[in-house]
Amino acid sequence: MQRYRTRHRMSKIPYVRDYPERNALSYQRDYPKALQPIIGKKTFTYPVGKLNDDPSLTLKRVFEAEQAYERKVRLAQTVDPAAVELDDLQQAALDLLRQRKAKGGQFAGQDNRDDGYGMDRWDYADAFLPEMDGVRQKMQQHQPLSTDDMVVHHAYEALVDAAAYSPKTLSRIWESYANFKGIDQSHKAYRRYQQFLAFVGKNQVISHQTNDVLNKALRGFVEARQGDQVKNTTISRELNDILAVLRYASDEYGIAWQLKKPRLQADGDKRRPLTREEQRAVLAHIQDHDVHKAAAVCVLLYLQGGMLPSELKGLDVDELKENLQQANPFVLIRAGKTQKRRRLIPIVLMLDYLLVNIEAAVEWVSRVTDETVTKNINKLIRTATGDQSLTGYSLRHTLRANATAAGVPDSHIAAIGGWSGKEFGISDHMLEYGSEGLGDSSSVKALTESSSIIHKHLLG
Repeated sequence: MQRYRTRHRMSKIPYVRDYPERNALSYQRDYPKALQPIIGKKTFTYPVGKLNDDPSLTLKRVFEAEQAYERKVRLAQTVDPAAVELDDLQQAALDLLRQRKAKGGQFAGQDNRDDGYGMDRWDYADAFLPEMDGVRQKMQQHQPLSTDDMVVHHAYEALVDAAAYSPKTLSRIWESYANFKGIDQSHKAYRRYQQFLAFVGKNQVISHQTNDVLNKALRGFVEARQGDQVKNTTISRELNDILAVLRYASDEYGIAWQLKKPRLQADGDKRRPLTREEQRAVLAHIQDHDVHKAAAVCVLLYLQGGMLPSELKGLDVDELKENLQQANPFVLIRAGKTQKRRRLIPIVLMLDYLLVNIEAAVEWVSRVTDETVTKNINKLIRTATGDQSLTGYSLRHTLRANATAAGVPDSHIAAIGGWSGKEFGISDHMLEYGSEGLGDSSSVKALTESSSIIHKHLLG
């Protein structure tokens, strides 16, 4: 990342300056020279926290600052105020309130009577936004409002009226939903919702009449994704994320939407397991070529335990390394989307490679998008085998096929891969054992022996 000189020291975050005497961080960026006379300022300033704040929180605020800066520039470039998008006005109004250390809906709960000091909610709002006097005069004289006037007016309404503060367009719903769920724009749900907005329009105004528009757009989304040869199971997951956002808005803002998830036929499972020759080719490709090492770790865990990359996220690296150095090395998954997915995976293939690269793999899958992980895993497998239809999930099918062909007990297959089946002796209590205790247990030894049999054609 580029380094930018700040007032006090070198900062790794572009445009962020630190002020130790105030224990403050500030995003400061000059406006384009052509717009400075229009805006009336040379530099955009936005507080982004304190020096000792968590870095992830600081980066989130920096992202908000960048959006506010771009919005300010966009508004200044708009010749006709009537052409300004409602979303930009609402967001610019909230930016203005934030700069004044106020927030939307701050005085919405007060009635219209004074507070004993001769002040009502309108007076308090005027104190935060003295520019509103000039805006009122223009409105009374039927003069056109500038873009800045419109921003002030929206900010004033947001201060005194909770309804004015709530999202008015479909694109604004995401911000409220993301705050509720504690997620940001790196989450896959954001990308899916943005894809959906292309079918309905991001500036579609929220109302009770929007219901039919939304249901039509949902059907259009499905048709488009099917036209892109996306599987129905994937489309169904995408719809779940989209509908979660819309239903949150319906409940939160009292909108009587009746949204219907389009029906989808079940996909035929066309994924095949890899042949033994293809499995050998994949391992040889990892060993003999400069492959993406984190993706290779995912491939090895997929093959030996049907382990999804998402299951690698958030695992404790120190525990992983300690478990991999036991007499019977293993990877322990303490949590999963089902009880069966909580399991122990014996490691019998390329242990040294995993030990060296497991930490980088955990960091990678936790940092990048699921799509990036899938793309790199598929690329490795397809390059090694020459078959462009194979995917990472094909390796999970491969594990089951190898286990069935090897004749190991069904309970062992279920215990390693996290499938439903006969119970095996890895209890909840055992999952809480330390590394050494598990590594020496008879159950782990039995699973390791079964795994060696399952992958016998790849050993030696």
